[in-house]
Amino acid sequence: MKVVRCIPLILLASLIGCEATTFEKPPLAEAVCDRQLIGDWLTVADPGSNDTAGEGELQIDKTCRLIAIDHKQDKTGAKTTQTSDATKLHVGHDGAQRYIWVYAAWAFRFAQSDQASPAGDITVLRYAIDVDQLALSMTNDRAIAHHIIDGDLQGDLHKVDGALFNRLTGVVTPEQLRSKVAFKNKPARFSRSATGITK
Repeated sequence: MKVVRCIPLILLASLIGCEATTFEKPPLAEAVCDRQLIGDWLTVADPGSNDTAGEGELQIDKTCRLIAIDHKQDKTGAKTTQTSDATKLHVGHDGAQRYIWVYAAWAFRFAQSDQASPAGDITVLRYAIDVDQLALSMTNDRAIAHHIIDGDLQGDLHKVDGALFNRLTGVVTPEQLRSKVAFKNKPARFSRSATGITK
């Protein structure tokens, strides 16, 4: 049974890869849409990787509506495009740290996962913007699993065909988000497209 499509690019690498952590409730109060996020963002290929710049695309408009696009090329060289449904991108701040979240069901659906997230759950990412560069840090799901096992975080975890899925239940406080909810050190990187949306 296919658990999830493991893609080393675009938002999916951050939202729902071969491992995932969902939150029952947002860990922060929602802020207004961050105007720095508005635009068309294209993935930046890591040096030495097989990825191609621009394979992944994020379109964010002034209402914080997000559309994710996966530009693919098959073995014959034919190019295909997978476009997500539009979804609301939520933003929250904790001091200098900035976070975004979307409904997990949207991410699982776009990742073509056979798993279903609990209704209403969200996936959370930490982000940073430097001029026209966007970095999205995904949750460190194995570190979070250890915190659940140790009782530092309230939640459930299970494995399906070797894939790890965490669910943080109840309220995750901003302090826990800072100290217990780990995010990976290597973020997914995007560059703002000069010809992308600005509305």
